[in-house]
Amino acid sequence: MAQASHFLRTTLTSLFALATQAALAGSVTVHFLPAEKYSDVHVDGDPAVQLFKPLTQSLEQLAQRLPADQTLSIDVSDIDLAGDWRPVGPQGQWMRVLSSATWPRLTLRYRLSDASGQVLRSGETTLKDMDYQSPPDLFSNSDPLRYEKRLLRDWFERELVHPQP
Repeated sequence: MAQASHFLRTTLTSLFALATQAALAGSVTVHFLPAEKYSDVHVDGDPAVQLFKPLTQSLEQLAQRLPADQTLSIDVSDIDLAGDWRPVGPQGQWMRVLSSATWPRLTLRYRLSDASGQVLRSGETTLKDMDYQSPPDLFSNSDPLRYEKRLLRDWFERELVHPQP
């Protein structure tokens, strides 16, 4: 009897978690310009693969926190990655060099709509973090886009999850 009760409790808890997750599963569409239009998107390889895809995936994960009937549309009009792309060393190999004067910056237009198309929030903003090298947890993170993803996460929380009137 106790085993059946434990099974029932576990099953109900799992179903509740799934229902809650399904209720919070908004969607996002992200539009990027051609790479050459941005201030600084120099990466090793194709910017669509090394930059646009990971940023889109990060926003898709964030959108899971929106109600299921909400859709977020983002147009990224400028990207300036943290650091500068420079030749370094005796071989002059190009790499991203970080400094306190080369903070990350993203400019975007956004529109959050409900299922009927009613616009709930919209705007244009430039996200930047002049103190991007300070948080100690970022140094243990090896993601090459950690600074830009943090900009997006903080903006998402501030503007869409916990907006101030």
